[in-house]
Amino acid sequence: MKPVRFVVNFVLIVVLGSTALAVSAALLVPAGQAFQAAVSPLGPLNVRIQAQPQRSYVFDRSGNLMTTLYTADRAPVRLQDVPQQLIDAVLSIEDRKFYQHNGVDFGGTLRALNRNIDSD
Repeated sequence: MKPVRFVVNFVLIVVLGSTALAVSAALLVPAGQAFQAAVSPLGPLNVRIQAQPQRSYVFDRSGNLMTTLYTADRAPVRLQDVPQQLIDAVLSIEDRKFYQHNGVDFGGTLRALNRNIDSD
């Protein structure tokens, strides 16, 4: 008689536990949605951290300060904030073939090397 009672109690505990777990999960879903709405009432935020203005420091290999470039503080500018006209102007002066080579213009490098050798 004891084994039958054990099995009945075991089945009863498993059924009641499963029911309690299912009811708890069913009640938690709407509560979680309400909590999410209460936590983020503003929706997604577009937050950007602005870099602080900075000077440029040049150090030697021992870590000692050699010089400070630009005594005034300067703020970094993201490339997307630079006007396209300025980008086009710099590229037309510095490297007309910027978009045609893979980062190194070998023809321009050889031309510069030739001019530097000829200048001495």
